[in-house]
Amino acid sequence: MKLAVFLGLLTVTMFSAASQAGSISLGQASNYNVFVKENFSASSSDTEGAAAIGGNLLVDGGYDFGYVNNSAGATVTVGGNVVKSGPGHLNVYDGAGNTRLGDLVYAGNYSVHGGGVGVASAKKAPSSIDFNSAFAQLNALSD
Repeated sequence: MKLAVFLGLLTVTMFSAASQAGSISLGQASNYNVFVKENFSASSSDTEGAAAIGGNLLVDGGYDFGYVNNSAGATVTVGGNVVKSGPGHLNVYDGAGNTRLGDLVYAGNYSVHGGGVGVASAKKAPSSIDFNSAFAQLNALSD
């Protein structure tokens, strides 16, 4: 009987402490499934969600980015260059499923050598993300 009471009190204590934990803000990273400070390289596969890449996006082969939430903003934001090489396509999707093409915003150069690119728009513009301050916040949070 004493053991049952002890376990009951222990369970209540654990759940009440967890329920009072504060919320955590991921800041600028909260809008992305992939948030990379430097370069992102891939030869195949996909990312199910929006991506922000502080360096270069390097795809040698085929790769898909699929943003399944209807939200404002670019599907893929690249702080550096976009370099597509090799066979296969680099596809950027926006909306429910892979039915609507999404946007690619990059700050550097854009080059395609092999395969193709499927995007609604590829626009050169300065990155709206301050990757240094975002990662400073994430590092402080992890400490």
